[in-house]
Amino acid sequence: MGPTITPQVTTTTPTTINPANVTAAPASQVTNATKAPANATKATNATSAKSSINATTAATTTASSNSTTSLKSGSKMYPLNYRITGGGNMLNGVSLEKDSSTLLLSISSLSHGTLTIELPRNIIDSKRQGTNHDENYVVFEDGQYVPVTQLKNNTQLRTLAIDFDKGSLQVEIAGTHAVPEFGTVISATILAIAIIGIIVATTKFNGLFSIVQKR
Repeated sequence: MGPTITPQVTTTTPTTINPANVTAAPASQVTNATKAPANATKATNATSAKSSINATTAATTTASSNSTTSLKSGSKMYPLNYRITGGGNMLNGVSLEKDSSTLLLSISSLSHGTLTIELPRNIIDSKRQGTNHDENYVVFEDGQYVPVTQLKNNTQLRTLAIDFDKGSLQVEIAGTHAVPEFGTVISATILAIAIIGIIVATTKFNGLFSIVQKR
């Protein structure tokens, strides 16, 4: 028999990977990757907050719009256009003192403000005595004289701007004449009728007296 041949088996040793030898990614890269979404969210929130602040500011600084109140004189109602500025400030009501030709305006003033009001000449006006020339209105704030600014003046109306302090309760605008009360008109009419009656009666009496004398 020939020589015996022994097969050679090559054994391959598996390669073991040591976890300690694996190169880890830098911690800064991992941290930055984690922080990126947070930073994006933070930026979005900051933008939204800024937008909200701007919207609130715009709403707060909006100017007051024009309003209308009514003045009752006798049996009639007269509209008055006005505007009042300042947070929480309001015009509560308006009335007229005929004897003093004074317009009384009741206000609530939680802050300093300005009352701008249109005064129709057929309601209240101020003229220099014995002439048709305009005179300044006299204005009081809670009984104290205050200067005013006249913004408009034409044949129909005069517009005043009146500054007032926080806590003020009443503004008075005094002119030289105001719209006549219903009772005053009636009295004047009765007086005129009475005068006419006296004239007519006197004329008839004189005529009758002349006839008697001729007889």
